[in-house]
Amino acid sequence: MEVPLTSEQERLLEQVAARSQKSKTAVAAAAIEAYLDHERWFHEQVERGRAAARNGELLEHDEVVERMEQRFRHQ
Repeated sequence: MEVPLTSEQERLLEQVAARSQKSKTAVAAAAIEAYLDHERWFHEQVERGRAAARNGELLEHDEVVERMEQRFRHQ
């Protein structure tokens, strides 16, 4: 498989590889793995939300806003 990169992406990949003392291939593979892990997690969370909605486990808008505000206050 080949993945086309812009010249800027290639430059950044080379920088990360040099800093981490890894090959460009290893850095690219790690980046792809991280992306795929995030996509898997995201789709699992969406499905959890859909299942909760099917079960009537919904939050009102104001409660969602309050939870988000609390989360960001504690960071």
